[in-house]
Amino acid sequence: MYLTPQLPIQRRQTLGFTLVELLVVAVVLAIFAAVVTASMVDADKEPKISAAHHTAKMIQKQINQHRDTKGSWPANVDLAWFRHSQPPVNPFVPEHLNNVLSDVDAVNDPNKWHPSGKTTQSFPFWFNPQNGAFRIRVPAQSSDAETLALYNAANGVKLTALSQVRVR
Repeated sequence: MYLTPQLPIQRRQTLGFTLVELLVVAVVLAIFAAVVTASMVDADKEPKISAAHHTAKMIQKQINQHRDTKGSWPANVDLAWFRHSQPPVNPFVPEHLNNVLSDVDAVNDPNKWHPSGKTTQSFPFWFNPQNGAFRIRVPAQSSDAETLALYNAANGVKLTALSQVRVR
């Protein structure tokens, strides 16, 4: 039997990464960036919701005190209720749009507890002098469900539809 001599196999020296390795790293980094970005967006919203809820409760307290003292609901939200007569701030609205205190409901419906328009397109706040209801408007979100969830969280209510106005 004759043996043929085996030649040594030459191995290629690798000086870098393969295309597959680079693609795997890119995908992992993209997933990480998406998770971090999503959590940052939510983290920014929570303090605003808390501040809006606090503002709504503070103003509602002033409205209720007016009713207790004077025996009727105020005709509007009075700047004298606040320190240095400065209007409260809706944290969802840019500062230059916070100069209008509230949209006073002109429908004269004591059963209307929420504004028809719940987003900050025109006014940062809404007030019904017929029953003392005060609400913070919120910016429109990517869906009606998200807008409703934000409105509920900011105002401490549990509406099930944006169209609801008579649910207390």
